[in-house]
Amino acid sequence: MSLDALVKRLHNVHQAYRKHFRQRAAVVVTAPGRVYVLGDQALLHGGEALVMTVDLNLCLAAGPRTDEWVVVHALNGGESARFSLRYLAQAYVPLWAQPVLAMARALVKEKYRLKGTNFVLHSTLPPEGDLGVAAALGLAAGWAWREMLGFPLTRQHLARLWEGEGRASLDVRPRAWDAVWLVAGKRQHLLYLNATLETPATWPLPRASRWVLALPSGRRRRTTRVAGRDPATTSLLRQLQAVMAGVRTWEDVALADLERHRHRLSERVYAQARYVVSERERVRRVLDLLARGDLHVLGAILNESHLSLREAGSHVTPDVHDMWETLNATAGCYGARASGGRQVLALVDGEAMPDFLEAAARLHRERTGRSLNLYPLATADGLLTL
Repeated sequence: MSLDALVKRLHNVHQAYRKHFRQRAAVVVTAPGRVYVLGDQALLHGGEALVMTVDLNLCLAAGPRTDEWVVVHALNGGESARFSLRYLAQAYVPLWAQPVLAMARALVKEKYRLKGTNFVLHSTLPPEGDLGVAAALGLAAGWAWREMLGFPLTRQHLARLWEGEGRASLDVRPRAWDAVWLVAGKRQHLLYLNATLETPATWPLPRASRWVLALPSGRRRRTTRVAGRDPATTSLLRQLQAVMAGVRTWEDVALADLERHRHRLSERVYAQARYVVSERERVRRVLDLLARGDLHVLGAILNESHLSLREAGSHVTPDVHDMWETLNATAGCYGARASGGRQVLALVDGEAMPDFLEAAARLHRERTGRSLNLYPLATADGLLTL
């Protein structure tokens, strides 16, 4: 987002707050979205992942009230929600506003004394996407309270609160680690995380890299799926340990080991384990090549990851694969992969970008008869006070 666009948006949010609540906002906080470049499914199994925080984000304006109520007004849909700080345990709000309630509960459990607050929310995060919107809203609310009330909270402490009490109290539980990514975000960098790191490491991106997120048109139907560890993911390593001597962590598993023991594994376990191990190697290859700025190789790794994920039978539906094929068939695309939910991330030649969006949307309609929503992405810093 350009500086002029940011200033205009900030002005509009302040104006909307003043119009709705008839007072000035005390603070405005912004939280980015996040997109997995590699490893979103591997991380669930204890693997490694690369993420970037992006300029599709939300702005949250906040100001004090004279009572115990918290009121959240969303500019995008014109909806409002409210709850009382006196009755947090019994409070109920619509699904979209639950992250604010969840963060309030987490802060109160940590003995922070909240006061009544008015919030105005504006989001550019597409509702049909998987970009960590719940964590972004929860963190933004927590950071706004911190700024207004002087809480001695660091971003990392706030992220831990969200990943613990906050995330657990939602009706539809979002992905684990989202808060970790969103507070660590850094412009023009990738974030690297594995099972042994408490905070992500940052790796600079080539300045020539340009990214596009593809989503099917229409709102995504909400489900009650819990994104995080489930029995299938937590048992995968145990199933390998049952047939492979000396395996304690994923670091002890190599592709050659899997091939030697393939006859003792089910096809599903073999395919998923092969994906986790090969994705680890792809993450490390990307980290090695970032300094060289070889976008052709990076694009090839993205394609390799997509096909490996598809072979593992995880989260690559036919319509997602159709989007992947369309993007790769469009001039200017170095490579792409399914990146959580029903979306595809593509690495694109910057010089081809003006024509790429129109050409990809047209080609997808010709190939499938379906529309495609395309979002150019820029990397962004993490949770900020504006």
